[in-house]
Amino acid sequence: MNEKKILKEIVRFRQISKINESEDLNEGLLGDILKSALFGDKDMSWDKILDLLFSGLKQKSNVSPADVDFEKITKLVIDKIEGGYYNPDWHRTSAMGRSGETMFGIDRAHGGNLNTSPAGVEFWSIIDKNKKPEVWKHGYRGGELSEKLTDLVVKIMEPHYKQLSEKYFTDEAKKIVDSDKGLTFNFIYASWNGPGFFQKFATDINEAVEDGITDPKELQEVALDSRRETVLGSANKIEKIMNDINSNNLA
Repeated sequence: MNEKKILKEIVRFRQISKINESEDLNEGLLGDILKSALFGDKDMSWDKILDLLFSGLKQKSNVSPADVDFEKITKLVIDKIEGGYYNPDWHRTSAMGRSGETMFGIDRAHGGNLNTSPAGVEFWSIIDKNKKPEVWKHGYRGGELSEKLTDLVVKIMEPHYKQLSEKYFTDEAKKIVDSDKGLTFNFIYASWNGPGFFQKFATDINEAVEDGITDPKELQEVALDSRRETVLGSANKIEKIMNDINSNNLA
């Protein structure tokens, strides 16, 4: 039996399940596993040890979901990052790159099934019935339609986020992300960035958690480093918003 490997998992188990270093390792689940693996049951396999560790984790973990309001975060994404209307036929700018017609970060040309969901169809139908070049300038928020369009963006993006989250996070990583408002904001916004970027960001978090990094603040740094490695150029904005969230000023 590899003693170092066992001890590494126990350290990780302690971090995730919030066991204090002062607790006596000779008592309880961890002590039983150590004594059995190192001094007793020679037939205990590594898989069995992990099963015992993480069955104990499910019982002991006090990680709970953060109280996150998806509508509030959607408004935060719109206000702080994505902005209002853009139409390449009316106000083309090189800063928008290949973006198609876009409202609140929903890209009509590249949004895929976001645009074909019931909420997406209604969203663009409302815009088509009301848009006029003399009123719908670059960055326009929709006037009296703004609240309705924002509600539809929530209905478009919330199931999209949940689908990506379930698909790309490990169970352990997802629990930690869901427990921290800063990380949750980062990944809700990542659902605007698209499945490819979301998968890259989630994979980096999964690997960090697997390596024993479970402190949400440390994982926020992992998330920011992931963004810095991409062409998105959004890391500084996300870092500022995360800092505000950490200070209880937002979300």
